[in-house]
This record gives sequence, structure tokens and C-alpha cells, in this order.
Amino acid sequence: MTSPQDWTVANQQYLAATLMVLKAALVERVQTIDAALDLEGLTYLSLATAEQQLQAAEAALPAPAALQRLCALCQLTSFERDTLLLCVGMELDATFAPLFAAMQGDPQRHYPTFGLALGNLAEPNWAALSPSGPLRFWQLLEVGPGRALTLSPLRVDERVLNFLTGIHHLDAQLFGLVKPLTASATAWETLVLSHQALAEQLAQTWTHAKQVSGTIPVLQLSEGDEGDRRTIAQAAAAQLGLNTHVMAAASLPTSPTDLNALARRWRREAIFSQSALLLEWDMGIVGDAAIATSLAQFLEDLDSPVILSTADRQHVPKQSLVSFDVAYPTSQEQQQLWQSILGDDANALNGEVPQLVSQFNLNRTLIHSAHHSALANNRPKRRGAQ
Repeated sequence: MTSPQDWTVANQQYLAATLMVLKAALVERVQTIDAALDLEGLTYLSLATAEQQLQAAEAALPAPAALQRLCALCQLTSFERDTLLLCVGMELDATFAPLFAAMQGDPQRHYPTFGLALGNLAEPNWAALSPSGPLRFWQLLEVGPGRALTLSPLRVDERVLNFLTGIHHLDAQLFGLVKPLTASATAWETLVLSHQALAEQLAQTWTHAKQVSGTIPVLQLSEGDEGDRRTIAQAAAAQLGLNTHVMAAASLPTSPTDLNALARRWRREAIFSQSALLLEWDMGIVGDAAIATSLAQFLEDLDSPVILSTADRQHVPKQSLVSFDVAYPTSQEQQQLWQSILGDDANALNGEVPQLVSQFNLNRTLIHSAHHSALANNRPKRRGAQ
């Protein structure tokens, strides 16, 4: 097995080698067009040498590089990939800026543009500039102000740049809206058997739907305890090798444009972080009708794993939800929870655990709380305490 650090080093070496090939190809093209162009001060390899280094870097990868994954997931053409790499090179290699300036004949235009890409990269395609093309649809690039689209500066999105270098973090534009939950692998261990079975059912529903139709439905978890619903959702995601992020439905914007932008941002983040989204809808608060409207459009714009958590089953317009109810642990499971939490103290209760279970219908969280409260009440008071 390889360590994450092994992959990170190999991934960065592969990215650097890919940039060297791109730079060598650009220099070769420029010199073919204008042999007198001043490239003094630029450090670059011959194209043949750069390609050899890239082959060696690719052979050393213990798993696909982030660039390879991104190209496959976003279905980038070779021209779109190289346009993106122009922007990555601008950020990671200082020698790209003077090369861009030399190619564009202006020391002030030391940045990549669509015009530069169309005129100098292999297999140019005007469709790559379209808002519906992957570069702009997935917001891989930011287009700066300029006199024309082809002359405007291009910049790689920060989240994309860090993903390509192997640095993982939540998209800054999702801060305050989405929160990553703790490692999903630990969620399974905290579930009682009946909840484990439910988590497996959720995961199997997604897997079966993907195999049959190629799409996955929105799942709804309702009833029971909110904490149990969250843990079951995490465990279901973990069954499919996914992390879990949580968002409050009440925090969704109301503008259709903002909702679409947020949906696209999350879809990209779901790919980068390999995550499912848990949407928690706290019913009975002011603005439920507006939340339902926003939720319907948001879900319509998503095609990544989503679980809706609600106290009661809800109908969402234009959405076909696959719903599951979360029951409290069975009596036997509650007895086992009490005994595991009490430990040796359970023997001192003289068989009162079944009586506790018969009188109080509790889940793991509530049993823990009751236990802590009992311990606190039975602590001897300090002398002088009132």
C-alpha cells in the first residue's frame, strides 16, 4: 500500500512535468513562428526531454493524478485541459508570465487568455469558451475584465488549483453554508443493528438505481432522532466510500440564479471531496414555504448523492423522494446500550435495566445524557456548597 504522502509527491511531480511539456511546446511553436523572438531569461527544456520526464512521472504515480481525475470527471478535451494548464502554470511557474508577454507582444499582457489559447494550443475549439462548456460550467476558470472575451485575463479557481496540487479543503465559497462531518468510517460503529440495516438499505438504493438508470435518487430520512438520522446518513455514505457534508435547508438562497450557482459549486465540491450532502430541514420555522421552493430548485440542479433529513416526511415539488423512517432502537438494543454505557455498574442495578427500557424509549444519545445526569446528581457535594 502507498501512503497519501507518496501520492502527493508523485502527483505534484506529474503536474510539474505536465507543465514543462506545455511550456516546451509553446516555446517550440513561438520559435517556429518567429525565431528572432527574445526568450532570454526563460528556462525551459526541449520538448523531447520534457516528454521523457512526463513519462517517468506518470509511471511513478501510485494512483491517478488529480489532473487525470479532473479531466475524466469534467470530460475535458485536450484543448480545454491545456487551457486550464496555462492558468495553472501562471500560478506555479514564474517563467510562464514572461512567455505569455512575449507571445502576445506586450509586456503588460503577461497572463493567459482564450485568444492566446486558441492561437497556440493544439486542436483549438471555440466551444470551450462557452458558458456551458466544462471550463466555465464547472467554474474551473475565472474570466477577468477585458475589452473582449478572448482578450480577458484567465485565472484558475483557487479550489481547483489546490485540488490539482493535492491539497484538500472545503471550497471557500461554501464556508458558512456547508460543514464537513467527522470521518464517516466511525459512524458505523456507533449504530445499533437496526440502524446499520437501514444505512445498508440506503446505500443499496443508490447503488441499484445507478446500475439500472445511471442516476441516483434523493433519499429522505424522517422520524426518529435528528442525531440518529445524521449518523445513519454518514454510515450509508461510508458504505459507498463517500464522506458526508451537512447543510441546513434554511440557509439556501432564494434567488434562482444564486441557487443554480450554489448547486454547481456543490456538485464540483462533491466530486473533489468525494462526498454526499446531508440537507437538514428543521420544520416549523418561519419561512417553511420559501424553504420548500428553494429546496425544490436546488435538488433539481443536483446530480450528486443527497439525503434530506426531516422530522416528518415531506413532499418536495418536482422531486421524487425515496423515503425511509428512522425508528428508535428496539427494546433489546436499548438494553444493550444501557449495559455497554453502564459497564460494571449495570450489575448493581439488580435487573432494573429492563424496567428502565420499558418506561423510557431512548436512543444512544439520550441514554448517554441520562447516564451523565445521574452521575452528576450522585456526586457528593463539596463542603460548604449550597
